Amino acid sequence: MLGFSTQFPVTASVEIFNRYGKIITVLNENNPNWDGTYNGELLPTDDYWFVAKLVDGRTFKGHFTLKR
Repeated sequence: MLGFSTQFPVTASVEIFNRYGKIITVLNENNPNWDGTYNGELLPTDDYWFVAKLVDGRTFKGHFTLKR
């Protein structure tokens, strides 16, 4: 992910989870980017899920595939 866009402004929080529900990272205005790592290790090509919470109360859920 390259960071926040106009669809998910910096007033949002995006939680990213692995397939087992373990939280991988939280994107917010203090941490706006994710490089596909967890504890300094590259994560494998796999499906990941996210929950984006906007300050106006809207929530978006979805998934994506991280490819190496």
